[in-house]
Amino acid sequence: KHLYQIINDVDQYQNFLPYCLESRVLQTSKCGTMMDAVLRVGWPGLSAFPGPSSSMLEERYVSRVKMSDAELLQDNNGEAQHLVWVVEAKSIRSQLFDSLKSRWQLTIADKTGSADGNTDPCNNSP
Repeated sequence: KHLYQIINDVDQYQNFLPYCLESRVLQTSKCGTMMDAVLRVGWPGLSAFPGPSSSMLEERYVSRVKMSDAELLQDNNGEAQHLVWVVEAKSIRSQLFDSLKSRWQLTIADKTGSADGNTDPCNNSP
């Protein structure tokens, strides 16, 4: 839950995400599950233009963020397995990107460090 809250605090991204130079929520839906935010990212040492005039490649874009609070994920038999929080973001206005999408899916890991009890990262079945 704590990590989910950090991901949803878009205004603070510029304070802890590398290369994030600006992060600001523009508007939030009435129900609080969706927001539009402006993000500006930059990479020092890369330039979009030749010559010494610019030492940073930057892009400023608007992202639409959808947040889903904890839902109970079920297995194939319809039995509850674990809680899952989902955050999805998609750029809706950008000059550089045709499309930029991200999806965070958070679950509570058990004492083995796995969300489904499986300790082998190469084995997809519990």
